[in-house]
Amino acid sequence: MSDMLLGVIPYCPRKSPSRAIPACKRNRICYIYERIDYVVYRMTKIVQILWWMTIALLIAQSLYYYPLLPESMASHFDGQGTPDSYAPKSQFIIIWYCLIVFLNIWVILPRILMKKLPVELINVPNKAYWVSTPERRMELARMVSTVMEIIFVAVNLLMLYAFYYTVMVNLGQAPAFSIGWMIIVVLAIVAMSIFYMVRRTRMPA
Repeated sequence: MSDMLLGVIPYCPRKSPSRAIPACKRNRICYIYERIDYVVYRMTKIVQILWWMTIALLIAQSLYYYPLLPESMASHFDGQGTPDSYAPKSQFIIIWYCLIVFLNIWVILPRILMKKLPVELINVPNKAYWVSTPERRMELARMVSTVMEIIFVAVNLLMLYAFYYTVMVNLGQAPAFSIGWMIIVVLAIVAMSIFYMVRRTRMPA
């Protein structure tokens, strides 16, 4: 059971989220919260798998298209989608892989930093509650990691289309639609993820 629920509902011992539900049928309130906790647990795992899948797709996509790219390729575009910078394709791919690593490392960092950061450097709603025990601090780290995974699933999908857009322009084919729409969708997902994080870190009732 998540630390947010401690002190709010009766304690229901369990071995794992998947085995928790039958143990709580005698207490309706406990049962409902265990169901919610189980769904959140499952969704967290799904999001994590999706995040790893998008990273694998980014790598596979670059390996597939690399032989098709010209030696000197358009690597940057202006606001209208017109190429305004060129680079050797080997240099472009190296920079692309560095960008993938640099962005996605922010999914892993919260779990590490939450153990090491001084309390005064942690900035979340109801901080005093979330840093009061090591267990709550780790729960906070897991929440932040999940939110970052959701955000970077969207960011990685944007990068997949950005790479596809770049390839199509270099091969002389018009992309299906502007990358601007993808950016709007990603920004919307980021906003919703932040809203979720703010609600998730509220004090327990």
